[in-house]
Amino acid sequence: MRPIKWPFFEIILIVLSFFAVFIEPAFSGSEAIEGSPGETVTGEITLGTGDEISIAAPSFISGWTLDPSNLASTREASLTIEATGDWQVSVSADDTTGGYATESDKASIQFVPDGKKLKNPMTIRAEDGDDVDLSKGGVLAKGSGNKNLTITLTQAATAEDKPLQEGHDYRLILTFIGYPA
Repeated sequence: MRPIKWPFFEIILIVLSFFAVFIEPAFSGSEAIEGSPGETVTGEITLGTGDEISIAAPSFISGWTLDPSNLASTREASLTIEATGDWQVSVSADDTTGGYATESDKASIQFVPDGKKLKNPMTIRAEDGDDVDLSKGGVLAKGSGNKNLTITLTQAATAEDKPLQEGHDYRLILTFIGYPA
């Protein structure tokens, strides 16, 4: 029996980078300003900057072909992290897919209502980091300073995963969030 192969899906990568801003009261003397509920109080707040982190990721990964006779298919990509201190990066999938590649219409780039999903969630691993099951999400990597981080995306296919009609593909949206550790 010949293995069934079909075009796979595009992964849209969304990157959110958070900049830590520390707020510290700077009042005359060291007295706190007190107020009753509903009362207006005034004072000065000084904003100090903390560690910063930004992440650059590929906008999408496409053109995968899965073969149910193989255990899993993998693709590598790179995240570029620029940071002024210690950081960690977490990854999660969108609510529509829940970490499972889901049927979408190529023309509209919209998920198909009640569309098919692959049986296994995608996993992602960072070099020197953790494996993250995208049906759960989690911390992918921790580090310090600037880093080019290689990530490996893995998708298993089964004989139960069927090819889609012409003009449809499987799609998954990932969100990477970087923040100071």
